[in-house]
Amino acid sequence: MRKCAMPLMMLLVVAIAETAFGHGVPVDVFADQNGKLFSGEPAYESEFNLVAGVLLTTDLPGIGVSTPGNGLQAGDQIGIDVVDKLLYFDGTNVVPTAASVVIENPGATTSFTVTNTSGEQTGMFWSTYNGSPGWDAHGQFTLDPLSAPTGVYGLVVRLTSPSYDSSDPVVIAFSNGVDDAVREAGIDAFQEALVPEPSTLTLLGIGLLGLTFLGRGFRRQA
Repeated sequence: MRKCAMPLMMLLVVAIAETAFGHGVPVDVFADQNGKLFSGEPAYESEFNLVAGVLLTTDLPGIGVSTPGNGLQAGDQIGIDVVDKLLYFDGTNVVPTAASVVIENPGATTSFTVTNTSGEQTGMFWSTYNGSPGWDAHGQFTLDPLSAPTGVYGLVVRLTSPSYDSSDPVVIAFSNGVDDAVREAGIDAFQEALVPEPSTLTLLGIGLLGLTFLGRGFRRQA
């Protein structure tokens, strides 16, 4: 794992920018001083377009580096993992969907199919950073079937690299036949759905506490 000396001022600028969503901009990759990747924004937006009447697809967003002092070095390999199932917002709620989204990396050498029931998918190489701010690489995102319902579809990914620790999850939201307001509402709903409910955290804490006391009991008996 490579550590880097990213300027403190740049970290502050990125932290402020994380209150916004990236619409039509690449997923912006950084590496922090501890050698961990992170993204310039917590969520990115795109939309599926009908191509030749037979395909709902887009090559946006790309994944790249748009900021000088990003902490990366030329030659660093960038990849992605998909860390959750396909999310779908119908305009009101996050609900299951029978549709799928296929992700193809640049060059179409690797693909992931993300569905409502798919689990974690790892190890997709995306591209190699060339060292220049303004660099990005575009794969392809395709919604299937063509009759997929209108709404917002969400992918939850993390950025990866052999040289750094992986990033925290990033949401990429794709609208299909809905306006910007619905897409924004979908992103909010996705992020809320990804945060454990307080009751879940409480149960987890109780479980860990119980295991601690159980372990102490075993040690006393020994």
